[in-house]
Amino acid sequence: MNLFFNASNLRFGGGITFTQQLLQALLPLRKNDQITIVVPNGAGYESLAQTPNVQLIFVPDRFHYSRISKYYYNRSVFEKWAKQANADKIISLGNIAFPSPGITQLLLIQNAFLFYPESPAWSRMNIRQFTYNRMMNAYTAKHLKFASAYAVQTAVMKERLCRLFDIDPEKVSIVPNAIAHSSSGNDNIGTAKNDGIRLLVLSKYYAHKNFEILLPLAKEIKQQKQNITITLTLDANESKDTAAFLETIQKEQLADVVKNRGHVPLAEIEQTFHYYDGLLFPTLLESFSGTYLEAMKSGKPIFTSRFDFATHLCKDAAFYFNPLDARSILRTITDAFAQPEAIIAKVGKGHEILDEMPDWQRVAQSFSEIIDRFE
Repeated sequence: MNLFFNASNLRFGGGITFTQQLLQALLPLRKNDQITIVVPNGAGYESLAQTPNVQLIFVPDRFHYSRISKYYYNRSVFEKWAKQANADKIISLGNIAFPSPGITQLLLIQNAFLFYPESPAWSRMNIRQFTYNRMMNAYTAKHLKFASAYAVQTAVMKERLCRLFDIDPEKVSIVPNAIAHSSSGNDNIGTAKNDGIRLLVLSKYYAHKNFEILLPLAKEIKQQKQNITITLTLDANESKDTAAFLETIQKEQLADVVKNRGHVPLAEIEQTFHYYDGLLFPTLLESFSGTYLEAMKSGKPIFTSRFDFATHLCKDAAFYFNPLDARSILRTITDAFAQPEAIIAKVGKGHEILDEMPDWQRVAQSFSEIIDRFE
């Protein structure tokens, strides 16, 4: 079979991590197929070309920065490339389907903005971010009709996709995130060290990650004289918004509470968790964050937002708070560490969830079957 994958939109964030790991596990299962994959330049997909039956096509940089160019490729070029590859099926991995008359198409949607029009994340965006995300939502919705089958990462997203866009549930499959099934263990579960409670915020800077709540949270920590520090994993060079946020921490004299260690590569996440007492994740919007799984794997308690995307995945394995209320966040953290047995129980629940989660090989096998099945 000739398969044409489109990953041109997936350059950063959780989307690229999920896609690369999925493809790496999937390609060995499709050795008898001829596979073409459209990818962005310099995003780490180059190693896939070492597989004998795989051809990579790189979209030019202007595709990412010019709306006209993006429209042209989505409406014309991708179809032409698919036909040149004699594609029997198209698998679009980056949220947007494209016209492909005569060729069936499976669309994998990872963009959580599409499913949460009511999210408070929208009010946290500046005009530029709000306009861009609204435009992409409209563009994605308009192009849903070009797919004949769909895949999302959770049952929550499936329900929302079908309800919001009147899509037949029979056409929607679930392709979850995954993680390697090993555990580092932790001898200090449930106990804060002598130098206080150290929490890790493992995320890049995006409006929906709700970093701004960390400022009033830090002020509340100082006011209550709590021995708590929060460590970020940001790179000031990633964006102007990231640099501006880090500068605000300094200006408001909060650097003694909110620290920054810089970007943490995927391969170093488990080791990095060793130095912290828990994951703090006040996000307003997610599809299926692998960050939760990484914390569970490392045996760390999770402090996160009480929203369906979090409760569906973490269930009883997390401590939940109102992510718009700094006092709610702080109260949840301090109450948890005042009850070490509660933290131990939550971490244990996390290990139970991990035990039930598929690894990448099982996810890839399921996805391969979905590819064979859709028409």
